Amino acid sequence: MELLPAGGAAEAFPLVAGSYASGRIVLKDATPIKGALVQIGNYNGTTDGELVVEVCKQQDCTKGSKPLTGSVDNEYIEVTLAAPLEVAAQEAITYRISKMGGSVPVALWLYPVAGELSAIRINDGEEVQSTPKIALRR
Repeated sequence: MELLPAGGAAEAFPLVAGSYASGRIVLKDATPIKGALVQIGNYNGTTDGELVVEVCKQQDCTKGSKPLTGSVDNEYIEVTLAAPLEVAAQEAITYRISKMGGSVPVALWLYPVAGELSAIRINDGEEVQSTPKIALRR
């Protein structure tokens, strides 16, 4: 598991209920993806609802969710996927990080685009030249 991007100046982006960020990663090695870790801010323990992560290769997708209540501020939250997604070496996958329910946003920590990650889109809008700190559990 490799946390991407490696560093740079971070900016908190508030993700409200029903909104999402999506991006693309090209994986170096063939692997089954079993989950994802995402660095979040929980507004001093007040965020609520669930964080949902969906990972796809072409039309084959899997997702999982985790309650945000009890998450640790400015740390990683791990979301286990419902089923592993088998990915070949050099294959591109897409991901979507969503906030479902709750009244307090969750902050996605965004960093400059680097490595195998692409710029993200918020709610399928224009690209934001940033990317969340994310890791894929194998």
